[in-house]
Amino acid sequence: RTMTLLVLVCGLLFSTLSHGLILAKGGPTNEVRDAAIAARDAVPENARLLAHPQDGFWLAYWSGKQVLLDGWLAQTPQVNERWALAQAVWHSDDATKLRPVLLKNRIGGIVLTREMREGLVWEFPDEGGLELVQNSETFKNVHRSSSVEVWAVLPAE
Repeated sequence: RTMTLLVLVCGLLFSTLSHGLILAKGGPTNEVRDAAIAARDAVPENARLLAHPQDGFWLAYWSGKQVLLDGWLAQTPQVNERWALAQAVWHSDDATKLRPVLLKNRIGGIVLTREMREGLVWEFPDEGGLELVQNSETFKNVHRSSSVEVWAVLPAE
């Protein structure tokens, strides 16, 4: 009986400890916060941010902007359409076709993270939308750190 109680207490202790370590490693970084603040100042008031859902909640919180997708996908209206739009933007290979799509969907900024570049969205360094953000007629880099970039969509001329 004592041994059973000891096993239960040790199990709860180790479970709590491992969960605490996961929580300590997770969550937003200062670079995500700084990127959100840069987006707040650079992206128009009624425009949305396109980011990976794992960062969406924090970007929305600190920027005060609406995000296309956040981590609460089950509560996101039209989630399938939004996910398809995000995929189309991330994997687009034509800047002339991309800009109208962004403007139509009120996407005023794109947030790219190291995790997105390293397999979360793209597998190769020059794949799809990664090269398109370098187009100075459509995008302007408003924030760059070692792990996060924010690209503002320039207004239509």
